[in-house]
Amino acid sequence: MKRNNFLILSLCTCIVCLVGCSETQKTPSYGLEGKKHSAVVAADRSHPDVKTLLLTEGKFKVNHSWTDSKATLRIADYGDKLKVLHLSDTHITCSDESDIPFQQYSKRMDSAYATTEHYKTRKTTTPLENFRNTMHLAQKEKVDMIILTGDIVNNPSRTSVTAVSNELKKTGIPYIYIAGNHDWHYEGMDGSANELREYWRKKQLYPLYKSKSLSHFAVIKNGINFIAIDNSTYQVDEQQLQFYKKQIALGRPTVLLMHIPFSLTSLPSMLCGHPEWGAKTDRGYKTERRQKRPENGNLKSTMDFVKTVSSSNNLIAILCGHKHKPRADMVNPLAFKEITSPSAIQYIASAGAVGGYRIVYFEDLEN
Repeated sequence: MKRNNFLILSLCTCIVCLVGCSETQKTPSYGLEGKKHSAVVAADRSHPDVKTLLLTEGKFKVNHSWTDSKATLRIADYGDKLKVLHLSDTHITCSDESDIPFQQYSKRMDSAYATTEHYKTRKTTTPLENFRNTMHLAQKEKVDMIILTGDIVNNPSRTSVTAVSNELKKTGIPYIYIAGNHDWHYEGMDGSANELREYWRKKQLYPLYKSKSLSHFAVIKNGINFIAIDNSTYQVDEQQLQFYKKQIALGRPTVLLMHIPFSLTSLPSMLCGHPEWGAKTDRGYKTERRQKRPENGNLKSTMDFVKTVSSSNNLIAILCGHKHKPRADMVNPLAFKEITSPSAIQYIASAGAVGGYRIVYFEDLEN
């Protein structure tokens, strides 16, 4: 890829810095390190937290600007606008008498998130209080849609799910929910990840869904195609892969929603599509009291999914969670280093359990 196709420029100072900025340098951030992903960085003392990346190789030229709590995607020839609130990893626990039989499975996670420290104020709070405040923010900001990318509850407690569902209904705002690995997991309960997910999605989590399919679905809002894929077991099956291919072929500007991010050259953690994922690298199964990951590692369909998504010409963003810390990375998969998404960035939201979120704006590039 040509060097001038990937430019990180400080907001509002693009022209000045392109002409001659003495504070330019190569950067290892956002997956841009190396010759294939070299970039120009321009410092802006007035907006040091704002990063901007112009991607021109895809079907839609997209100018990405972001901070930890905001992202703006300006899309060539879009001709519309959309404002969404992305929320993930709220880890809400509520309980009543109906939850007593499940305490042996929920104790560790419920205790871990009984209270949290707000990331900004440093005050002691609770995940549910933070969720309510974020719902109020969504109303105040008049967002068009709320996107929930998993681990919204600590486990599939009916009380917790009801509390979340009620708060969402109060907003009157359309929303999309896709499950995370904790939403359906009671620690120590018998069953494989696939079995437990299938059972608890249908039995307890279904009030949060707006689709007949709990595994994969798509919502078109103001011209943007939001494809939701449940990868909360770190895997993607063949049916999900084929659904994604069908949706991406529609040619619209597309955003992929999932809980677990892709493992990238700039984010080599053990995430979705990591080439070494499996039993040999599973360090957490005893703590989480679950079955060990499979000896044979990733499904072929998972790796095909990573490759297909990363190559998609009209994908403009991936919204996900799981890591609890806000990030924005070029989609350059660890397993397929020769591939870089022509127009998408993978955005990870800060944990909602500590008050984190990201508001995402979609606008026309010419506006």
